[in-house]
Amino acid sequence: MKRLTHPSEIGLFQLKEWLAFRFKYTGRARAGYAGEEPKRKLVEKKRKRLLSHDKRKAAVGRLATILDGYYLSKFQYEASCRHGVRSALCLQGYGWADADAEAALLVEEALKTIGAKRPRWEEGQKYYSVSKDYCARCGGSMDGAHGRFCSVECARATLNDRAGSDKRHQDRVIVAAQRMITRHNHAPIECAQCGKTFHPLNAKVRFCSAACLGASVKIHHEKPCAVCGTVFQPRYQGHRCCSMDCSGKLSSMVRAEKLADLNRHCKECGTEFTPKVKTAIYCSEVCRKKAGIKREAEKRQASAKEPFFQVRTCPMCNSEFTATNPRAIHCSKTCNARAYKMRQRARKKALADPGIIRLPVPEKVPMTKELFDSWFMAA
Repeated sequence: MKRLTHPSEIGLFQLKEWLAFRFKYTGRARAGYAGEEPKRKLVEKKRKRLLSHDKRKAAVGRLATILDGYYLSKFQYEASCRHGVRSALCLQGYGWADADAEAALLVEEALKTIGAKRPRWEEGQKYYSVSKDYCARCGGSMDGAHGRFCSVECARATLNDRAGSDKRHQDRVIVAAQRMITRHNHAPIECAQCGKTFHPLNAKVRFCSAACLGASVKIHHEKPCAVCGTVFQPRYQGHRCCSMDCSGKLSSMVRAEKLADLNRHCKECGTEFTPKVKTAIYCSEVCRKKAGIKREAEKRQASAKEPFFQVRTCPMCNSEFTATNPRAIHCSKTCNARAYKMRQRARKKALADPGIIRLPVPEKVPMTKELFDSWFMAA
């Protein structure tokens, strides 16, 4: 049967089958061109277990007994057990894919029961157990070489062996081989700390190791304090003072030097003075407080309203009074209380009069969509 490689080589009916096949087994329905990846990753649905809990428990116990009889590795009989369980499930009428998934889960549970821990890919390589004192390729002595290889030839040979591996980016040894080849592509230089000759990883590297880099950063020679002259050990580059007091004094001295040629006139008394800070506008604390008091008085005067005085006649006692509030109606609290009592008596009398017709209070109806539509149609 001819292998189908591109949609342009097949008909419409075969195209549908080809796309379904690609989508099922590769997850890429449009995989006709190199490097094209699907936009969405397919999430595999969780399969329903074929066996009940009791049957699974019994099967896992039997599988654990078989797997525990190994003499080379705990994974020695993994494939045989999986194939046997899958065959048994297929003979019972289950599909091959469902039977294989169930067999894989049962074997995995049995391996966990006997304490089997699957090794990483890197642990399966032949150079995993080799000490860093020996070359990971040939096993010879390092002879002062950096990394995991004694020479560039061993590093290149390791890269050539693992060039087709899909997991080479996870292998630290492969990364070490690439770094060694990159270092030897640069000319050798001397370490700025210990003077040893080495091949740098790039043009910006100045030290042969992290230890030399740390040692160069930690070296700070003793020097006198910029304020009191006491000799002290600086903690970092640019450390000038021996204590916090001297640091504060130095800051004041530097600030005073910057403002030495700057003269201003006080905004309160007009005296010429040299400011201690850039934002100073008063010569002393006394002038600053006086200016603050004046500002507060100006704010109060600006916010004060004009007084209200109006001659009115009280409706209760018919006496004239001067109202200081625009809402004042009565001359005193007594007249105000008398007017309130008169209003209350009049209200009670009106409620007790049977001759007054009172309209019923309408019930509160909640606003709904139907009520609003009825109003709109009536209008």
